[in-house]
Amino acid sequence: MPSLKAAAAAAAAAMLTWAGLAFAATPARADIEPYCPDGCVGASVGDTNCRSDDVFLTAITLDDPATQTPVAELHYSRMCQTYWGQYQSYYDGVARWVQLYNHPQYGGINTRIYDASAFNAGYYETTMVSSVSGSVKFCLSGDTTDPDTYDAAPNYDCTVWM
Repeated sequence: MPSLKAAAAAAAAAMLTWAGLAFAATPARADIEPYCPDGCVGASVGDTNCRSDDVFLTAITLDDPATQTPVAELHYSRMCQTYWGQYQSYYDGVARWVQLYNHPQYGGINTRIYDASAFNAGYYETTMVSSVSGSVKFCLSGDTTDPDTYDAAPNYDCTVWM
């Protein structure tokens, strides 16, 4: 009859063997590595594979006279550790600024880290920003001012901080 110590050692060896087989059966997949030739932060999501694990986070819709309501969405990639905003406008002639703001992780001043005009009908997308440097919100504004600093509704607004 084996000793208690020998039985415990055999059980531990069996568990390690099983654990090794479990990990060996699921090797890392090369096709899910971030592909950002010049780094993900500041890149266009279309030039990377970061959209492959795209997570929709939140959106805002705006009151507009158009038949289709413009929507601004904030997205996230776990693999690339980045956020980006997407905005679809359906008509020309409305002055909108597409903006991403960052709030530092340990407090500080909110900073506009992306700003572009979106004055015509079309699809607009921000460059990607780091998800590890703090919180991010996506805004549509009538100028380069943060809509949360004045009563901008219903034509301009921001997502919640993520």
